[in-house]
Amino acid sequence: MIEFFKNSSLFTGIDENEIKKILNCIEYRIFTFDKNIYLYDLSQGFKALLLKDGVVDIISLEKREIIDDRLMAGDSLVYDFGKSDKRFLRTKRKSTLISMDIGTIFDENKRNCQHKTIFMQNLIKDLNKFMSHLSFKLNIYSKTHLRERILLFLNSEREKTGSNLIKPIFNQEDLAKYLSCNRSALSREFYLMEKEGIIKIKNREIWLNES
Repeated sequence: MIEFFKNSSLFTGIDENEIKKILNCIEYRIFTFDKNIYLYDLSQGFKALLLKDGVVDIISLEKREIIDDRLMAGDSLVYDFGKSDKRFLRTKRKSTLISMDIGTIFDENKRNCQHKTIFMQNLIKDLNKFMSHLSFKLNIYSKTHLRERILLFLNSEREKTGSNLIKPIFNQEDLAKYLSCNRSALSREFYLMEKEGIIKIKNREIWLNES
């Protein structure tokens, strides 16, 4: 288990001995859920979560179900869900999550924990990363035309990898939920974009031609 923590962004820059001491300062629990389970209890309050294995979607409910983001094995999430019932977690596959009660590190009895500074910095980085992602999603939703949403998504993926070959972690149905659109409309727009030479699709992989 310690190897998993070492590879998490929450413990970047922290050696194994310090990780063990930090884990003694906080409390964490391990949960395993079957696929397609809504994780309401883990979608309340301020959470620091690690996905050990499986796939978990971060879902919003507005006029339709929207996928805000997708966690893959090894990913972490730091976010304050508050008491809202509009954003929550749902397993896409059977998944194992680690939920850390980071609030305990501020308890009076934990004030002398000497190894929390870098850990707390990593928490803030992960929180800022997710908030930045939500801002990106708002930018997508602000676009009236579906093609603009698609191109924002594809260009963002290209920037992440430096490659014009995009390998989405979503199937087309879930990508439609991610872009907040109708699946048939997405299929139709992909067809038109491919016909116009903007993209080329093969086996769920998308080649984005230079504009």
